[in-house]
Amino acid sequence: MNGPTLAGLSEDARDLLSTLADGRSQTQHDLGYGLWGPPIRASVRRVQAAEQELRLAGWPLVSDADGVRLADDPAEVRACADALRRRALTQLLTARALRATAGQMAEPMTLWKEGGA
Repeated sequence: MNGPTLAGLSEDARDLLSTLADGRSQTQHDLGYGLWGPPIRASVRRVQAAEQELRLAGWPLVSDADGVRLADDPAEVRACADALRRRALTQLLTARALRATAGQMAEPMTLWKEGGA
C-alpha cells in the first residue's frame, strides 16, 4: 500500500503538514496564529479546513485534548476516528432533536399539563 502524497494538496494543507512534521501536538489556535496570524478566528478555520483536507487525502492526522499531530501508530488513528464518529453521532442526535423542537414550536407551548397529579 502506498502512503499519502503531497500531490493535489492546497498550500494551506502543505503548510500545516510542514508545521506538524516534528510530531508534536499543537492546538488549532497556536497553529493558526503561527501559520497565518490574526484574525485568529479565520486562521483557526483555515487550520480546520486543512486538517479535513489532509485526513481525506489519507494523512494520519489525529486530534485530542492536547491538540493536533501526525500519528505513527494505527491504533492512535483508529481511536481518533472512533472519537470523531461518536461526536458526529451526537451532533446528528442533537440536530434531530432541534428539528423536532422547531416542529413543536408551531403549537402553543405548555410547560405542564393541568389536571390531576
